[in-house]
Amino acid sequence: CMLSYTFDLHQDISDALLYSTRADFWQENTLHQGSNDLNLPVNNQIDYIRLKKSNIKAVFAVTCAIGIDLSKKDSQDPASCVVPAKDHFRESLKHINLYHNLKRQSKGEINFILSPEDLDKIPEYEISFLLAMEGADSLTDSFIELYTYYNLGLRSISLTWSYTNNLAGGCNYPDDGLTEIGKKIIKEMNKLGIILDLAHINEKSFYQALEVNEKPAIISHTASKSVYNHPRNVTDDQLKAIAQTRGVVGIFGIPRMIGDIKNKDLTLEDIYRHIDYVVNLIGIDYISIGSDFGAMLDTKLIQDFYDVTCIDKLIDFLKNKGYTQEHIDKITHQNIERVLREVLPSYVY
Repeated sequence: CMLSYTFDLHQDISDALLYSTRADFWQENTLHQGSNDLNLPVNNQIDYIRLKKSNIKAVFAVTCAIGIDLSKKDSQDPASCVVPAKDHFRESLKHINLYHNLKRQSKGEINFILSPEDLDKIPEYEISFLLAMEGADSLTDSFIELYTYYNLGLRSISLTWSYTNNLAGGCNYPDDGLTEIGKKIIKEMNKLGIILDLAHINEKSFYQALEVNEKPAIISHTASKSVYNHPRNVTDDQLKAIAQTRGVVGIFGIPRMIGDIKNKDLTLEDIYRHIDYVVNLIGIDYISIGSDFGAMLDTKLIQDFYDVTCIDKLIDFLKNKGYTQEHIDKITHQNIERVLREVLPSYVY
């Protein structure tokens, strides 16, 4: 019998610990425990104890190097003042070092997923981190930064984080395309065994990236534009394009991207609508969960989907809707592990 557990495709653990909650990862925190001096809401959604309680055994542990520009602050959107970090390379290293420090402090309870071998070891550890980068503004065609990140264990990269950079067009800028540097980076990622994550990218760059990419691609955290129209969500054609690469799409739980949070209280039913729509459109083999816990700056969260312990509630909800254990295992970990076995480097020195 295969062990049943969850592999979450997107958790902003380092962003929470460095910026938005500054909490102690090793203690069990309550939802609003912690503080920041950025004038942002505190949603403390992840810590070691809650991860263990929720049977989450593996996580894309994300580094998103951000800064704050108060001149961009919009009272309707608390996250509007969050922008890519000025010194992106240095800030990214700060995040990656944080994950290495957590691994060291864990005294053997945390492992890094570097190659397919590490997927087989997931049951042996309390938690396995796959280091992932959201927004790769520091990458250049010298590959020095790319190799540095790779050698430190990074195994997944989304080219943009909403903003356009020297690689591709962000989802907030529909007219910008993939650059020559972006093409070179994708080819080198394919060679190294780094996953191409097409979250936060605009449609133009999305398709241009898939023309260059030769491996399964993922969208680590998103939802269906057909179910709820938001710039961060993706179209039916984009979902089909990911399935054609034999990749996966992770469905998240960001309230304002899942439904009309202003006019109604969102529940697990609203997340389920996205999951079920995607399953019916592209099949059960191409969907996963990418919660986006850790970086939610919303003042109102989805009922019963507010922190990592709620992932079990979502799984029970799917079972009650008729999803079999075989379906659940695909959604929670088997689909993403199939992709990782195909893309990750088989040999790590």
